[in-house]
Order: sequence, then structure tokens, then C-alpha cells
Amino acid sequence: MPYFVYIIECTNKALYTGITNDLKRRFYQHQTGQGGHYTSYNPAVKLRYFEEYATRSGAAKREAQIKAWSRTKKLALIKGDKGFLKAASRCKSRQNRFACLPAGRDIFKCGQSFDSVRFDSLRSLSVPRSGLSSILTEAKEIERPRASEPERA
Repeated sequence: MPYFVYIIECTNKALYTGITNDLKRRFYQHQTGQGGHYTSYNPAVKLRYFEEYATRSGAAKREAQIKAWSRTKKLALIKGDKGFLKAASRCKSRQNRFACLPAGRDIFKCGQSFDSVRFDSLRSLSVPRSGLSSILTEAKEIERPRASEPERA
């Protein structure tokens, strides 16, 4: 019996990753609020990606790997940008994940975080606009506002 690793988009634009042996049934459960705690409050809107595995353990390992990824990296997987995935895999810094991307694909200057990137500067890159820039633009558009920190006296 095959197992599936899937990524769904929820009503709040979050990407939820899970595994199942019946993709259609599980997606229906997520839509109706019966699928899990998170999707009971944020129902599924659409299935964005899935992979098939022969064993449950193989699917569970892949699910754990994908769950550890950033939203941008998950969007690259969904869009099939293998070059970006490979480059982002080498970067281990949680604070500045994309500062270590190799030359030619690096749209971030040293020490610059994802939040400070200006997308109008993408025109000067050597990366095809249809690839990496569309992934980053979509990630930026969907990104939720952060909660403000309490003021310190």
C-alpha cells in the first residue's frame, strides 16, 4: 500500500505537511476540520504538492524533512525549482538562511535577511525571473505580519 507525503495550503495561507495512505480521504478530512488539530481551525483550501512512497517509514522521514524547511524552501519544492532547493540546503543558519546561497543565485547581500530584500532589485540578477524570483515574490506576498514585541522600559 503506497503512502503519500503532502503539502496543503490552509485558509490562512499556511502550508501544512502530512502523510497518509489515502490522499483524497485525508484532504477531505482537512477541509471539513476532521484532519488534525491545526486544520480544524485552519481548514485546507487546496492540495499544493505530494510524493508517493512504498513504506510508511520512508514517507515519515520525508515528512519530517519537509516540516523542518522554511516556507520559501517549501514553495520552491512545490514549484519544482531544484537548483534553489539544492542551494538552500547548504545554508545552515536559521537567522539568515539565504545569505550563503552561491554566486549567481544569491539575491541577498551578506548579512541581509529575507525581510529586507527589495524585489525591484531582482531585475539585475542573473537568475531567470520566472524561477527564483517568482518563488520569493509569492513567499513575500503570503508572509503573515509578525507580532510586535512588548516595549522595554
